[in-house]
Amino acid sequence: MLLQSLSALLLLAAFAASLPTQNSFRWSDIEYVYVFGDSYSYVSGTFGLPGFSFIGDATQVAFTPQSLLSSEILPDKTSSGGANWAEYLTGCYEGLPSACPRQLWDFAHGGAVISAKMLPRRRNTTVEVDEQVQQWADYAADILPRTEGKTLAVWWAGINDCTTICKNETITDVDAYIDADLEIYFNVLENAARNKLRTHLIMNVPPIDLSAYLETAPAPCDVKRLRRTISSFNDKLAVRAAKYAKDHPEQLVMTFDAAAVFRNILGQPYKYGFTNSSYFTGQCEDQGSWVWHNDEHPTPRVHRILAMGLEKHLRGHCL
Repeated sequence: MLLQSLSALLLLAAFAASLPTQNSFRWSDIEYVYVFGDSYSYVSGTFGLPGFSFIGDATQVAFTPQSLLSSEILPDKTSSGGANWAEYLTGCYEGLPSACPRQLWDFAHGGAVISAKMLPRRRNTTVEVDEQVQQWADYAADILPRTEGKTLAVWWAGINDCTTICKNETITDVDAYIDADLEIYFNVLENAARNKLRTHLIMNVPPIDLSAYLETAPAPCDVKRLRRTISSFNDKLAVRAAKYAKDHPEQLVMTFDAAAVFRNILGQPYKYGFTNSSYFTGQCEDQGSWVWHNDEHPTPRVHRILAMGLEKHLRGHCL
């Protein structure tokens, strides 16, 4: 009980310590939003891998300035079956990102883990998070705007890391593995900062253990192991984010408890307008009343609620 209480206090302290201050961050000033992550965050683009990315894939990482600037966001082509949180947050649902109210430059890739140095690729086309940042640095950083005080980088990774760790029976020391994984993650943030992305928002892992994912997950992944993996990842992420913020005072590091939003929804779905917390079957029913679009991805309504919470948080208020 004492250890659980201490863990909770550390988590709360880490998140509270990273809240934006009125003088250092104003959401109303943000014009450019960069996103790095996995299937919860990608948008499809005309020069991307269909159903996985806005631009490029691991077999074709490079792209020309013309391709980047002319790639258009395809509407309703995310893992939700509709819009996702990044689109709701920025108002950038389709067309050229440069024509949006807030420009959304989304380098997330479906299926990504933090790094292939730690966990295997799901597909040979997957661009992992560390590679997304290098792809951006090599082919986009000198082309796209990233004005200080007007630019925000959002990081949402670790979902596939947790599920992959859960399924891997050779990983016996989960805590040590997560430590090594997060070491790479925050080195990736440093790489972004060297290329002038210095305002960060880091999101934690939602409770995938409460989805239907485990119905098809192979042994040894069961609800106990997955829940413990996610809990450890999120606790360590909060502590590492607070340490990174302390070690890099020239950067602004914010965090957002996405897991709490999901727990609130799943704990009282009717309050949020959901009539089913299972996953959408697609058989003559309104997807808007469901929490899950499929066995592990939420519906557009969940993404919209998440975006509303994010915007409130970014305006300087806690959920």
